[in-house]
Amino acid sequence: IAPAVIAISCGDQTPAPAPAPEPTPGNPNTDNPQNPNPGNPGGGTVDPVEAAKTETKTAIDASAELSDSVKEALKRQVEATTTETAARDLKTKAEAL
Repeated sequence: IAPAVIAISCGDQTPAPAPAPEPTPGNPNTDNPQNPNPGNPGGGTVDPVEAAKTETKTAIDASAELSDSVKEALKRQVEATTTETAARDLKTKAEAL
């Protein structure tokens, strides 16, 4: 009878892989976790042009005298504006209608 060879394995001796890093809060797929909204110029700041556009659209929606088609046309003009002054001017005009 041949002698029995018993091999005792202590398991795989390779180290466990490092845990995956936690995703950074903020905007997914970006390298800047400090600015959760790429439309804002900085974390926590509000773009004055976007704020004026939002105010103008709210004023347009609140106007009971304007038809839906006129409201949509005004909103398209608001979206096309590039300055705070132009957006506020459209708000004034919409409120005057």
